[in-house]
Amino acid sequence: MAPQPAEARAVIVARAQQMGATVIEVGRDIKIIEQDIDGAIQLLDVKGRCDNYYLKLPLLGRYQSLNAAAAVAALEVLAERGFHITKEAIEGGLAETRWPGRFDIVSTRPLVILDGAHNPASARELKKALGYYLAGRKIRPRLLVFGTSLDKDIEGMVRHLTDFDRLIITRSHNARAMDTDKIVKAFGERGLAAETAPNVGEAIGRAKNLAGPNGMVVVTGSLFVVGEALKILRPPAGL
Repeated sequence: MAPQPAEARAVIVARAQQMGATVIEVGRDIKIIEQDIDGAIQLLDVKGRCDNYYLKLPLLGRYQSLNAAAAVAALEVLAERGFHITKEAIEGGLAETRWPGRFDIVSTRPLVILDGAHNPASARELKKALGYYLAGRKIRPRLLVFGTSLDKDIEGMVRHLTDFDRLIITRSHNARAMDTDKIVKAFGERGLAAETAPNVGEAIGRAKNLAGPNGMVVVTGSLFVVGEALKILRPPAGL
């Protein structure tokens, strides 16, 4: 179990007790001893129950380091149960992990990050990940390309996405895409002016031009928006 809010942890622990299952917790049984960043790689020293691991994780964000520690915990349990899983296999496997569209750096000049944050909780984690990754780095201007779906908590998401110099609001081709005017209004209520673009491609093009080689573009708000961005910025081989 990765770290949980107290009320969620209580439910999980109670259910585990009902099922006669042992709870192994990140932070108590599995610990991240040291953490650093080298470019787009997280460097982690993880102390497991069975061994210590040096992980080179190509996923950024504090939540991803906790996910990796939880994965180590699960793999150690499997190894204890007789599966042939070595320390080298764990370290090597996590080094090869890929998660397209999740704090996914697709360009460095300008810095372009795609993140499929589509609710307030994931927007909050994106904010934390950006703060951690950008600490001490003079990357300006910072642009946000944002679009989301009709059923999303737009006000809750906007609350965590205010540290940008320019905002470009767009929509995916999905029929459930939220109207750009509603999104512009939500940002406006927090004192942030935004411009609009009719589609993801034009929004990204506009943002990259404004960012220049030393700026940053973050594309987020919807898995549909990020999916379209991936096709534009990292097209499948052969296309």
